[in-house]
Amino acid sequence: INEKQQIDGGKEKRQKRDRKSIFFFQAEDGIRDFCLSRGLGDVYKRQVHGALKAIQELGLNHPRCILLFEGDEESGSQDLPYYFDKFASRIGEPNMLICLDSGALNYDQFWLTTSLRGTVIGSINIKILTEGVHSGEASGLVPDTLRIASQILEKIEDVRTGRAKDDFQVNIPAVRYEEACRVVEFLGSEITEKFPWVEGAQPTTSNVLEAYLNRTWRPQLTVIGADGLPPTSQAGNVLRPETTLKISFRIPPTLDALKAQTRLKQLIEENPPYNAQVTYTPARPVPGYGFNAPEISKELLSLIEESSREFFGKPAGYLGEGGSIPFINMLGQKFPKTQFLIAG
Repeated sequence: INEKQQIDGGKEKRQKRDRKSIFFFQAEDGIRDFCLSRGLGDVYKRQVHGALKAIQELGLNHPRCILLFEGDEESGSQDLPYYFDKFASRIGEPNMLICLDSGALNYDQFWLTTSLRGTVIGSINIKILTEGVHSGEASGLVPDTLRIASQILEKIEDVRTGRAKDDFQVNIPAVRYEEACRVVEFLGSEITEKFPWVEGAQPTTSNVLEAYLNRTWRPQLTVIGADGLPPTSQAGNVLRPETTLKISFRIPPTLDALKAQTRLKQLIEENPPYNAQVTYTPARPVPGYGFNAPEISKELLSLIEESSREFFGKPAGYLGEGGSIPFINMLGQKFPKTQFLIAG
């Protein structure tokens, strides 16, 4: 964190502090330049520094500027809370926080993200034997670990509909429901048609509003990896001793992620089918929390709408993002009075 200095007549003079301050914060996005192996954050640092330098060389005044650059990866940012606490007195409480790491549903209007789902990631290991045996000898007597896995997943969701258990559901705030209705008015069937479906495939529901709410405010389970399964070209008639599934469980923005992770582990491990050995291991101790933005002030809302109509000729859209930006929740807890403008 540095305070910029203004050069005047060859003599360095500390710029007089304005009553207002600008706080620049950049989290490393983990994307690397292939040739030079540097993070895109390096480019951002040069842009901010270059802009401030240009303002100073033109003899113009600017508010006090605080710069904080984090070198952790996008999926972690585990050190951020420490530095925010360490420099809390110098950072103060920002009036507005702008994040440009979210998404947009089209390029026809300005989109503001008002909610982000959280995520719980971990691995389920299922063991039934100490070693593999011939399937002709054991099938029908020894249960296949994939069958056990399907019964375990049934504890979390209805495998026919994809609806997660009530333990992980929340009441959708009225304002977010109204925003979702406007999103459907703007986009219609584009919400479901944008995915690369194979011919004849269908989404989980034909109701576009329900599909959008499923993606933004409802818990959804995805199996993202598996161990213990040989490639089909090498598979023999063996009843395998174990299977490991890695799951990503997207949770509603307002659901307590730590409680969700604890409950998920409990559901997976309790009363295992056939008394198999079943363990759930979280990918990280602290899961990714979701985020539900505080109420937008009338002044900021007016500026957003005015800007969207001026540049795009259309009103702004307010979206819920199905993905996660974990440190946004942390910032929301540290700066409860701050306005959040999350776009992408």
